[in-house]
Amino acid sequence: MNTSSRPMGRWLLGSLGLLCVLAACGTALQAQTPGASQATDTSSATVVLDAFSGRPNPVWPMALADAQAMVQQAQALPGALPEAFPNTLGYRGFEVTIASGNGQGKTTLRVYRQLVSVRDGTQERFYRDEQQALEQALIASAQPPLDEAMLRAIAWKK
Repeated sequence: MNTSSRPMGRWLLGSLGLLCVLAACGTALQAQTPGASQATDTSSATVVLDAFSGRPNPVWPMALADAQAMVQQAQALPGALPEAFPNTLGYRGFEVTIASGNGQGKTTLRVYRQLVSVRDGTQERFYRDEQQALEQALIASAQPPLDEAMLRAIAWKK
């Protein structure tokens, strides 16, 4: 056996081992670094118009930044006492769900007329939107736009 190949084999084996260790450390460091997952963030936001019984409700995606801004807008509204959302046939409001891409939880914004709630984890807070600005913004965000019959079902005199 050629003795000159042994140092080369050891060097290759050592280099390969070092590369494996560095790769493992890099993966562990990325998992522990705050914000490291932003490049692969799969957070999403969806809107559901809760209006039907017996057939699927309209659902459409919402830009994550728009959904987060809507939650902030809701949290800036005057607080309200907890109140039940309607559980009847017909229009029951909108639900915006922001799901984190890492599976750590979700935020849910519910809007019905002037009643607004934000649930983050197990905590739910209620707000009053006297101008119904959030409901109007959700109607405008519908993809495709809502038809006249649906708009009439949502319509409500203040």
